[in-house]
Amino acid sequence: MSRYENVTIEEVELVEETHKALKVKITNMYIWIPIKLIVDNDLSDIGDIGTIIIPKWFADERGINT
Repeated sequence: MSRYENVTIEEVELVEETHKALKVKITNMYIWIPIKLIVDNDLSDIGDIGTIIIPKWFADERGINT
């Protein structure tokens, strides 16, 4: 597996954000994702539900099912 492989996760809810990270809800999990690791997303406001693209290694380490 390449360290540069990304995964797209759908139906992600933006719960909270700081200038360094986004707290999202994916299924029943709440996870802080550092902004520097987010490849792309379509979440702009708290409560938005959309898609986020993150490194596969990060998703695997956090137990995010992809």
